[in-house]
Amino acid sequence: MSVKGCFTDFHIDFGGTSVWYHVFRGGKIFWLIPPTLQNLELYEEWVLSGKQSDIFLGDRVELCQRIELKQGYTFFIPSGWIHAVYTPVDSLVFGGNILHSFNVPMQLRIYEIEDRTRVRMLDSLFKCAVPCDCIMYKILFMSLSERRELAVSPCHSG
Repeated sequence: MSVKGCFTDFHIDFGGTSVWYHVFRGGKIFWLIPPTLQNLELYEEWVLSGKQSDIFLGDRVELCQRIELKQGYTFFIPSGWIHAVYTPVDSLVFGGNILHSFNVPMQLRIYEIEDRTRVRMLDSLFKCAVPCDCIMYKILFMSLSERRELAVSPCHSG
């Protein structure tokens, strides 16, 4: 749920996850920036500058598209896309983040950006609460550690 006038500034969803939205009631306006190397560098500089409230990132990149979602629309944002969100009317939106194996290189790139900008959401994403989560945690981090030297920490339930 979000009330009219809410704005979430440009960000990349945690850990390079993809995200889906379904507008049940109301609407949303998105500004989308493709995750090119240049755009990701500009995004990182913008975050580290501390001037997010003074600079609209969409004005600094070559391409920023505005998309309006209306009631009944479903929307998917792929891994790494930089986006901002505005709520023009009171809204009820369902959504979620998806970590998958379709774009691991992008997810690792986003992880590195989070590390350099001190945004550490990936670790909290994989806190193990039930055995199934623990298994997925181990599979993912073993897979990541094969591609890059990441420490695979033990997973404990509870």
